[in-house]
Amino acid sequence: MITRHLLVAFAIVVASTMSVSTECVILTAKQVMSQPSFEIVFSGRVVDVKAAGANGYRATFEVDRVWKGTVPARIDLYVPPSPAEVPRFNKGTRYVAVAHKMTSGAARKMVGLSSDPARVAYAPAACSDALERDFEKLLGAGYEPQR
Repeated sequence: MITRHLLVAFAIVVASTMSVSTECVILTAKQVMSQPSFEIVFSGRVVDVKAAGANGYRATFEVDRVWKGTVPARIDLYVPPSPAEVPRFNKGTRYVAVAHKMTSGAARKMVGLSSDPARVAYAPAACSDALERDFEKLLGAGYEPQR
């Protein structure tokens, strides 16, 4: 179990620095909810996808359910040009998203944001599309997004 947690933590660090590729392990609802590095967990439909920065993009979600963190009814996830471990989002598709704050100045610049972390921006967590079967059901009821 500890090895699995270390591998997940390693994958997140590597993805945030974007220097090495890693393999994903299946994330469980329990892991996602207990790991502080997974700051927000929500579900919603992607309503817009736009280029951001040199090769990144911004996926805008209409949020319908939240399980972790404070999430508004509409939120952007910034996806830097990234390794395969970071999920890809398509307009019109519903996802359960697991994300963390973008604190790396380099990653923020890749998606056209200032390097100032005072402006909160979120990126999908590495391997967050490798979720256990019935992941959403196992998360429980959750709560409404902030309106």
